[in-house]
Amino acid sequence: APAPAPAPAPAASPAAGAAAGAAASAAASADASAAASAAAADGNDAELPRRGSAEAADVDLGAPSSHSTVTFEHTCADGHKVALSFAEVVGLPSQAAHLFNTDAKRAVHALLTGEHHAALLPGGAEASEARRRPFSAVEIATWMITSGRLSRNKIGDYLGRSEAEAVGALDAFVSVLQPHFAQFSFDEALRLFLSLFRLPGEAQQIARVMEKFAAGYHAARAGMFKSADTAYVLAYSLIMLNTDAHSEQIPPERKMTLGQFVANNREIDEGSDLPRELLTQLYTSIVRNEIKIEQREYISAVAQGWLYKQGGRVKTWKRRYIILSNNVLYYYKSDKDREPLGFVPLEGIDVAKRHHAERATFKLTPSRKGTMKSVVMGKGGKGSAFEKGHHTSFVFRADSSTAMDHWVDSIIAHSVAATTPTATPVRASHSILSASHSNLSASHSN
Repeated sequence: APAPAPAPAPAASPAAGAAAGAAASAAASADASAAASAAAADGNDAELPRRGSAEAADVDLGAPSSHSTVTFEHTCADGHKVALSFAEVVGLPSQAAHLFNTDAKRAVHALLTGEHHAALLPGGAEASEARRRPFSAVEIATWMITSGRLSRNKIGDYLGRSEAEAVGALDAFVSVLQPHFAQFSFDEALRLFLSLFRLPGEAQQIARVMEKFAAGYHAARAGMFKSADTAYVLAYSLIMLNTDAHSEQIPPERKMTLGQFVANNREIDEGSDLPRELLTQLYTSIVRNEIKIEQREYISAVAQGWLYKQGGRVKTWKRRYIILSNNVLYYYKSDKDREPLGFVPLEGIDVAKRHHAERATFKLTPSRKGTMKSVVMGKGGKGSAFEKGHHTSFVFRADSSTAMDHWVDSIIAHSVAATTPTATPVRASHSILSASHSNLSASHSN
């Protein structure tokens, strides 16, 4: 694990302090969404996906293997994907995810001490010796990084704590990522790091987490900066620039310019200036592509992007940000929103698609007659309770036939048959959708 970074240089502390306040404000505004419980309308539990750059699957239990790995992809700001591999954590109880999302401190302590059999098994049931073994901080950190079932709010809150076990987990978290930092530019490594959890809300916690990131990146890219302090101050500077550049509260004429950004970072490398080319590259990258300070709870997105969704009694098309996660299709008004406008469990559905010169359209319908399982935001709008939907179908439009094919293939691959014994399995229907608006389904205005 990287050595703890020394305290930031006094000369840089005002900038770091201001950035910490900005980061804390941004993090505090991203409170955990309670919308996951809305699926109770169907009697199902659903986890809201968290928009992010990492796509991962939860660790499977199985026979121990010293060579097993877990891989996920990080999507860089320019759109290309980088595969990251981690050693598989073998034997970790599946119930640990629920305990972590309920009480992260208790879960980590139980795993570290080998007492998880008592914390997780009902009625004090006995566990095998294999299930009683303690897990190392590195194993727990790897689990946090690769699992798609853990609340990223809980991960961030826990990593920001000051207790010895939490500090050890943060050290391990960075040490697991450190070998991968070497292949990324500074801003891209920061994007990867912040895609794995939501920053905690207190300035002290943010400082603790960012200090460890800076130390890890400095160790991975030895020679780029004179000290970890430089990386620490620069990371805060990028967070402050990110807030400034992408906040709707700051008018365009008051946003930070390249010249101001360069001036703010003068002499931060132990009294020396960083190369202007580096600062220009960082400024351009952040202004063009926002660092997503994660607001959604979960990260296990199979596919995500913009589609047009048809809705309302008047068949208008509305642009929606779509996330496919855990056999559920979520749709948001904006890619920055925490709460979806609604979601569709992909159970017992048919998918029909149409290739057309102007419109690449596909339609979801139930395998059997009736309404589709769906949940929509209540009429009160953002922050209101979710309600059971009454859609008979959902119609989406992609920007191209290629994009449509990708979405349809992903939906089919991650759909499940209906739970009733007589239900028809999920299938792809390549029938032509009617071009007449009157023949398209009546769907919710969202």
